[in-house]
Amino acid sequence: MRALTHFNQNFGLVENLLQMFVLASGLVRNDDRTGSSEDAGTNDQTWAPFAANQQIALRVQSSTQVPPWLLEKGGLDFLLRQAVIAACTALESYFWDILAENALSIVRVRGSRTEPELRNLVLTLGEMVELEQLPSADERLERIVLKNFERGILSDATVIDKVARLFGVRDIWDDIARIADMDASIMRRMIGELVARRNQIAHRADRQEPSAPGQSGRLRPITYAWTISRVQSSRTVVTAASEVFQSITLDLANALHKRARRSSASTSP
Repeated sequence: MRALTHFNQNFGLVENLLQMFVLASGLVRNDDRTGSSEDAGTNDQTWAPFAANQQIALRVQSSTQVPPWLLEKGGLDFLLRQAVIAACTALESYFWDILAENALSIVRVRGSRTEPELRNLVLTLGEMVELEQLPSADERLERIVLKNFERGILSDATVIDKVARLFGVRDIWDDIARIADMDASIMRRMIGELVARRNQIAHRADRQEPSAPGQSGRLRPITYAWTISRVQSSRTVVTAASEVFQSITLDLANALHKRARRSSASTSP
């Protein structure tokens, strides 16, 4: 499925951000600014030791201005916050893609059995005018389905339930837990916390409520352990959900194929 391929590509950014955090964490400044071009493997600039940790040692040109946050406690936390945002984006994109790939098949096969929020969908006048410009009824039907979710996809973890119900899955978290061999309530809670933190970062720059009017709130603490557990949960959810959806999409394809054969047989002379 393209949706899973796209998720893995998007999740690669999450892994890169976390790897960079681990690689550069705990750097200690080296005050010995002596060094030579020969030490640095170059013959045209003077380089000097700058900082090191257990993973890497940095050398910089003597004229280089190095940002102070690189060595400050919490200076690399922005990488963790970016990983949270990237993980949510990858998760959001997966459920949007899997719905977009199958929206038309779902409605054709399940018809009026789909969820009430789809049957009772209300469109704005502008959206109705936009739909009239589409050349085929199939395209209009597909766009109507997707309109139901494009404004609210992954605003919270309950949207995952809504997408799953369109596929006929009544309790996606139980299915995910069974495949991943984990507790459903824990998985749902961790995804909820991941989404909530993304929203906090996006809308408040991850700052706490100020202690007094007019004051700027401090950044909320964030740790590697908290981040890695939540973003890995998003990968677990998608990997397990893809197994659930794969069997359903196969059933949808088979149902449409049988319907097409019956239609062809009934119109044959």
